[in-house]
Amino acid sequence: MKKIKSFLEKFKHLSKWQIIRLSICLACLIIYFVASSWMNFKISLLNDQLVSNRWSSDGSFGQASIYFTQGTAVTESKIKEFEYRISKALTEDSIDDGTDEEDTIDNWTDCYSSVGSITAMANNKSVETTAIGTGGDFFVFHPVTLITGSYYNGDDLMNDKVVIDENLAWQLFGSNDIIGETIEISGVPHIITGVARFDSDKMSKAAGINGPICFLSYYSLYNYGSVYGTSVSSAFRSSSDTKASDSSSTSNTSNSTSDSASYSESDPGAISCYEVVMPNPVDGYARSVLAGKLGMDEKSVLVVDNKERFGFIPMLNVINAFPTRSMRTFNVTFPYWENIARGWEDIFAIIFAIRVICVLVLVCMLVYKIVYSYRHKKWTAKGIYTYILDRKYDLESSLKYERDKWRYF
Repeated sequence: MKKIKSFLEKFKHLSKWQIIRLSICLACLIIYFVASSWMNFKISLLNDQLVSNRWSSDGSFGQASIYFTQGTAVTESKIKEFEYRISKALTEDSIDDGTDEEDTIDNWTDCYSSVGSITAMANNKSVETTAIGTGGDFFVFHPVTLITGSYYNGDDLMNDKVVIDENLAWQLFGSNDIIGETIEISGVPHIITGVARFDSDKMSKAAGINGPICFLSYYSLYNYGSVYGTSVSSAFRSSSDTKASDSSSTSNTSNSTSDSASYSESDPGAISCYEVVMPNPVDGYARSVLAGKLGMDEKSVLVVDNKERFGFIPMLNVINAFPTRSMRTFNVTFPYWENIARGWEDIFAIIFAIRVICVLVLVCMLVYKIVYSYRHKKWTAKGIYTYILDRKYDLESSLKYERDKWRYF
């Protein structure tokens, strides 16, 4: 209580300008910590950007994504080449995460995807829906919230599993309790393994979550749907449609088999996104591997370091590019998760700028106080030196007294 009264007495004797400066400093501190806490909280909700933290809690892994411009021929066979190049890079760089060398090279994963559309049919109803064609460990990177059911396995050889959102579930079935039910895509049945729920806020809608969504294998999207940014018109899809309408036709069956066998060769390169989580011994290593080791022309790709994208330097880069950031000089179809992340980057850049301003104000106030105190000083260097020596002597005397006091006990 006495300390509080003493503080209030000192506060009463402050001048108007001293009170203003103190208020500004307190306001800057409060704004800085509130902004930092809010920003960290929002980042913690962006699950699509945090797979490296889920993969390893010690921060030794990184996450990076590469987006391909439209017309860049990235096929599933190309993905196999990427995987070989990454494994080779990890081996050549002798990356060690504390496990055996063989385990180290295998201790990473990837996924790929495309954005397109399909027509989903069930119960004599058809709905045009946004489709995400997936491959690899897609749901490790993008753990969408499931109302019911489970994710499908990216290694499923049948390629006949789907996860749909509740919007599509209600339009086709009038219920969310539909696990095990089937939908037809171009006449081909696909089994529903899970029903997902998405946010319906303004940013999510603008990012592409503005209607029914279906996750399915890249194989199914390519063959039975349409992929944005490509002129996908495979003979396989045409023959499959014919086969569905006339299963007794021997010639159609023959065509379907032939086209299916040439699937990888006829694929025009519809994959638009490749993502990886891997050992990251130094900041930016994962990104550098994707940017420099995959053999892609840098003009045809956009590489993102997901782990570091909200850090100090990246935020400075976003602020620096703010006037031109909305300009599109490359033809890339971003999936909804990247659109959301880029939207939050803009918001975080503003919050980051506010934090920087708060720090600069506090630094300026501190510098002002030091300069003012120096100009109005009532002390000298000799006086400070003498004061330090006196305090040192007092401390030594006190310690000697305590030792001597207990010497004969």
